[in-house]
Amino acid sequence: MDSDKNDLMLRTVRESIQSLYQDIEKHRYVIGSILEGQSEGQTHRSLCSRELRLKAAIREAVEVLDESRKAFKSKRLETLRRQLTQALAETESLY
Repeated sequence: MDSDKNDLMLRTVRESIQSLYQDIEKHRYVIGSILEGQSEGQTHRSLCSRELRLKAAIREAVEVLDESRKAFKSKRLETLRRQLTQALAETESLY
């Protein structure tokens, strides 16, 4: 039973990470568009929207990891949670 919960948690984290990677690729595209001279206002709105979704996904992943830490004593998941929390804090301190 614990194994099933652990598998579900790991799958959820992997899916969240995959979603984050996809958002990163979208950001690369937007930045490339900016560098190629597309409308800055249009690209900025798109970037802000994607950034908000990316931050929301990271927050959700951190929440899931935080909830699971009582059930699973995984140092890797704890490390991942701390890294995501730190990355969120760093991005929010930039603004």
